[in-house]
Amino acid sequence: MTPTSSVDRLTFMPGHSKRIFFRRGRLVWLSIAAGLMALLAGCGDSSEEKPKKDPVPASKNDFLTPADIEYFHPGRSKSDVLRDVQWRGNFQSATTYESQSVYTMTFMVAPEEEPDAVAEERLLAVFIDDEFSKFVEMQYAREDELVERYNPAYQQHMKYLKPMNMADCRFLIRAVESPAVDMIEWAKNVMKEPPARKHIDWGLTAVFVVLKPALDAKWAREGRINLALRDQFNAARLSIGMTEQEVESVFGAKPLESGKAGASIYKIYGSNESFDLRAPLHFANVLVLFDEGKVNVIHGVPAGYEWRRTLGERFL
Repeated sequence: MTPTSSVDRLTFMPGHSKRIFFRRGRLVWLSIAAGLMALLAGCGDSSEEKPKKDPVPASKNDFLTPADIEYFHPGRSKSDVLRDVQWRGNFQSATTYESQSVYTMTFMVAPEEEPDAVAEERLLAVFIDDEFSKFVEMQYAREDELVERYNPAYQQHMKYLKPMNMADCRFLIRAVESPAVDMIEWAKNVMKEPPARKHIDWGLTAVFVVLKPALDAKWAREGRINLALRDQFNAARLSIGMTEQEVESVFGAKPLESGKAGASIYKIYGSNESFDLRAPLHFANVLVLFDEGKVNVIHGVPAGYEWRRTLGERFL
């Protein structure tokens, strides 16, 4: 079995809407622009003590607020940047490219007032040799990298990424070679999209009101477990060159499974748990490729319902 690329199932699927929907369009843009312009202009006295924030659970989601962008200075260490944003983000992949260790993660910039905003537009953060380098656009599959398969859940044929070799990191390499995103222009273009109109189904609303207490209890329990798993198996804490023992120490767990991939050994870390959550919020499993006992490639891979079947469809 050989894995595909280095991201969760959303990252390289074509046809994703490039929109972010917020309830306060103009105020949202002003919030993002003000934060980013202040950063780029070097505003503010860095010696001033910042107000303390309430503690935030580690690895909670992949949201960044405009205030968080200031932590992403080129040259800052990966661990310092991620510690400052409470290890948020969704890990995509890591490998060695041109004698440098390279890591990519996805983030969604959301206004501070709307932490639960629904978004479908994300950016890739690129770290080189354990230092932040830049934000780039998401890297999507090309037409010749796709194949059609029937999806019984949607009862139609859909396009999927062709199976790839585990060591294939083409999307990561494309990210490294892509130009940096101008964050102000990016936010401005995104906010040109009009907010989506909400349609209320009053019948479903009535049913939901009846079921809400039970659903709240279920979601609260699953949310706690999912958050713990997101943090436990946050692959951003790994480094290229680690030993198998060091990886197990970081995760505090043995692999779910392992096997051979050519001359290398692969191991999958994570959990068989599955939750009714959107993919960006659901915890991910981690596929690690070892060469001569050292980490050479890391991929964030889907977890949840039928994750082994999904993995088998993505990897040769």
